Amino acid sequence: MENKENDKWINYRRKKYAKLKNKNFSIICNDCCGGCIYNDIGMKFFSPTINLYINNLDFLNYIKYIKKYNTLDIQEIPSEEKYPIGQLKSNELPIITIRFMHYSSFEIAKEKWNERIKRIDYDNCYYIFHLTEYNEELIDEFLSLNLNNKLLILYKNQIKDKKYLKLKNVLLITKPKKFIPGKILKRYGIIKRRYLERINYNKIFK
Repeated sequence: MENKENDKWINYRRKKYAKLKNKNFSIICNDCCGGCIYNDIGMKFFSPTINLYINNLDFLNYIKYIKKYNTLDIQEIPSEEKYPIGQLKSNELPIITIRFMHYSSFEIAKEKWNERIKRIDYDNCYYIFHLTEYNEELIDEFLSLNLNNKLLILYKNQIKDKKYLKLKNVLLITKPKKFIPGKILKRYGIIKRRYLERINYNKIFK
């Protein structure tokens, strides 16, 4: 039943966004939402940040120096998790840890990471930051970055400074009782829409 429902929504979303003129943009994000957006539109992955999770501080460092990090050879690190974990290391930059949560092996994750890096269009990038822990310093740092097309996802019940409620590039969702990296993909309400549905792709990906 769930698969049929998902198929129905996928067909609806692809029809809804079929008129998007921007067809080759790169979504750089810290969790699974980028890959889901590409699937919604029916677009090839023009980004390496697919099916993985990068923590808040690491993600900010990554996008600040994205071109430098993307020249580094990603290395596997030992882990007791059920999924592979890699790191980008440089003497000049902070270490970035990448959790490949939806890959069966590091070899496959690395192959896909390298393959998709080559597809990035740095002149047509959209940066989506799902901030999993409320931190005004990180919020302000992300918003101040000299990058075009930024979208910040926050938990509305955590916000202390009301100025963040008025920003057009901030999406507000309800904080889960227990942290879930893919919370934005969860369904809510009577018609079971995802929080991701609150992002209007036609307005963002111009």
